[in-house]
Amino acid sequence: MIALDDEEAYRLFFQRHFDRLFGVMLRYIGRRPDAEDIVQSVFLKVWEKRKQLPQISQPESWLFITARNEFVNRFRKLRTEQQYRDYLSDMFAEELDAPDKLLIIRQRDSLIRKALHGLPEKQQQAFLLSREEGLTYEKIAERMGVARTTVKEHISRAMKTLKDFMLSNEGELLVLFCFSIFS
Repeated sequence: MIALDDEEAYRLFFQRHFDRLFGVMLRYIGRRPDAEDIVQSVFLKVWEKRKQLPQISQPESWLFITARNEFVNRFRKLRTEQQYRDYLSDMFAEELDAPDKLLIIRQRDSLIRKALHGLPEKQQQAFLLSREEGLTYEKIAERMGVARTTVKEHISRAMKTLKDFMLSNEGELLVLFCFSIFS
């Protein structure tokens, strides 16, 4: 009946087999969302391949085999994705260790430190607490013993001063940028 596009027959088939298939997959996988996702994919395949169903002699066995294959395929895909992430991580770690990359990073950091040291003490403190420690304006205000609006003003002025500094040193920045692109 499902092969003849009978949606009611499909609904009944789904209701009859979903819980059992889900229970098996949940015991097999151990994670409810993954088990649900696999079982739903299996039932989607049932509907997509409904024209071939009359040729299947044991639909229930086919259902469980399809679920097992779906799990195996997902596991392989995850394993391959993890291997690729590991490969990229290794590749970027090697690039960061390259002497020319380290030199560029050091020069950029030196320029930024130079800009930061030119800030008034309170602006520098507020800016560093915000950017390096990730503190909120409220936390910075508590630590510095000032009002939140004062912290906001310190950071705003620091940002403007840093922007002006970077623009006034654009030649050095351009050299670093070009070196990083062509090296």
